[in-house]
Amino acid sequence: MFDLVKNCHVNSDLTNLILKSLHLLYENIKKYFPSLDVSSMDWVRNPFIDSAYETALFTTDEESELIDIKNDRGLKLQYSKLVEDIAKESKLKKIKINVDVSSFWINLLHEYPKISRKAMNAILPFSTSYICETAFSSMNAIKTKNRSQLKNLEDDMRVCLSTIRPRRNLIMKRKQSQISH
Repeated sequence: MFDLVKNCHVNSDLTNLILKSLHLLYENIKKYFPSLDVSSMDWVRNPFIDSAYETALFTTDEESELIDIKNDRGLKLQYSKLVEDIAKESKLKKIKINVDVSSFWINLLHEYPKISRKAMNAILPFSTSYICETAFSSMNAIKTKNRSQLKNLEDDMRVCLSTIRPRRNLIMKRKQSQISH
């Protein structure tokens, strides 16, 4: 398979060490990313398909609310429009875009509180882990060898992780006015 390595002769101790390392890596990946059966969460992605209810566990109130949602023609049309809009945008950008199910469930929070909260609890871990991963990546980018002497990492992290975009023009005007005075 690897032409350049065909004629290489590797020491058996090194081979065993590599195999042991790969096995440990495999075990750690299994530990941190166990195989999950997500079929019980199909109702979160699309509450209007019948097969979504087969493997999920609901309380009586949750099941009642989910049945009401499934039979609400207006919500079904709203969800279909959301899926259509995403499909159109996906074709325009030539990339796959997933349906924003979180906004769908947030809109139902007042009318169907129990099942909406259950759906949001299923969705929430992914968004919080994403924020955490973004924070670690930002920290690694900030704390390089050249900038290892930084005393206050919190301020830099706040700037990196903020969703608010700076108004550069306003900042530049203020700096220019400070310099000219």
